[in-house]
Amino acid sequence: MGSIFGIDIGSISLIITVTFIVLTLFGAFKGMRRGIARQTVRTITIAISAIISYVVSTSFYKNVIAMLEGKTVGELLTELGVAGNDEWMEIVSVFSTDSIQSFTFILFTVLLIPLIFTVGFVIISAIGEIVHIIISAFLGFKKSKNNRKTRLLGTALGALQGALVAAILIFPLANAASTITGLEAEGEDTATVVYLADEVASNPIASLTMKVGGDSLARSFCVEKIDGTEYDARDAARLFADVYFDIEELGDVSFATPTPRQRTIINEIEKKLFSDAFVKNLVSGILSEIATAVDNGELTVDVEEPYNEMLRTTLAIFKDSSSQNIEPDMQTILNVYFILAEGGVLNAADGGSDEMLDAFITDNGEGTVISRVISELSKNERTKPIVTMLTKLSLSIMAEDLGLDESVDTVYEAVVEGLDLIESIDTTLPEDEYTGAVADVIQHVLASDGIEIELEREIVEEMAQLVYDEYRGVELTEENINEIILYYYEAYAKNL
Repeated sequence: MGSIFGIDIGSISLIITVTFIVLTLFGAFKGMRRGIARQTVRTITIAISAIISYVVSTSFYKNVIAMLEGKTVGELLTELGVAGNDEWMEIVSVFSTDSIQSFTFILFTVLLIPLIFTVGFVIISAIGEIVHIIISAFLGFKKSKNNRKTRLLGTALGALQGALVAAILIFPLANAASTITGLEAEGEDTATVVYLADEVASNPIASLTMKVGGDSLARSFCVEKIDGTEYDARDAARLFADVYFDIEELGDVSFATPTPRQRTIINEIEKKLFSDAFVKNLVSGILSEIATAVDNGELTVDVEEPYNEMLRTTLAIFKDSSSQNIEPDMQTILNVYFILAEGGVLNAADGGSDEMLDAFITDNGEGTVISRVISELSKNERTKPIVTMLTKLSLSIMAEDLGLDESVDTVYEAVVEGLDLIESIDTTLPEDEYTGAVADVIQHVLASDGIEIELEREIVEEMAQLVYDEYRGVELTEENINEIILYYYEAYAKNL
């Protein structure tokens, strides 16, 4: 069953119940001694204490947001005296606080503000006790004698006050528990937390606290309008907890060769993350910050070329990420990742160009890896720039002496410029003459100085036939040329 801070989980529900009973009885006892007049004053000060605490706790978040506005996380950490030089701190420091405002809202409204409200209430109500004594004395209630009726009424009002105080003390725990109750967790520690949440949420006192005012109080903290629609931060907090437990279930996943079950979990995580507006804003904001930081040179992407440039091209897509485009973009990238993993491309990345080439032309019956990747990327207008980068990668693999990024760009530009000559070929020529002329252009361009890619005439003629069937008389776009070059790549690889 486990324990929290040395307290057996099974006894936490009992502690909540006992706390409620003790405070209710104590309130009743104090009410009996005070009588209805003095008890009314005290109950009023308790109610005012709750109102003041509510105002203070809600304004606290607004003041924090105002303090954070326009700052980077690095600047904030430096002001707080907790800045460091480790790798993770370097990454986190580039974020602006605006990009993680959704996360701040979730953290504050679900956990911190309820806690601040309760702590503030305890402090203010202690001051209220002094105020109650002064007011009672000023009004003469201190000297007034009580009879059975006034004591009975005082007892009832005192018991009600005690129950209210107990509910406010229980509220932060009851609210947090009701947020994550019912989730499934694999790890021992997280399973203990979920079990605790279930125990607390099912406690009659905690449940009653949330039903009679607690849920409405939490909503006033947690609900915010996004794009004209109301969203509850508790839903996002529950989603984060659920995703965390899914990540825990992934275990020691090999991202080069994920198992079918792990692929299913990753897909589930993606769907869950983008089912909530808060989370969409948070993820899109963070990815945008990372992409911008890489583009500005504030974060270094350092992998072997040409994969470094390919990664930078992929990240650049997310520079203008928003809640509207983040979901389709991430789904496209995820689909491509699964295609690459299933085809063994990621596993072959450390084996050299030959292994990579073999992996890219692996055919599962629905097409080669490279053709399926291109098809997937082409479905999303925002991910089409990656197709150009893949085209350059294929040229780099075919021309093994061109390993540097600058050389790949040079080769690509030369091929694009050379293939433009196809547009000058007379489209009224008979098919065999037209395809022959196209084949001559293709073979000449690929075999020219600096490119030096040799293809069998039969392969080149297949490429020329593709141009005749698809692009005759059409002004070739970069997308068209990419498709032609990638077609070369597949033919070249299959005929090695």
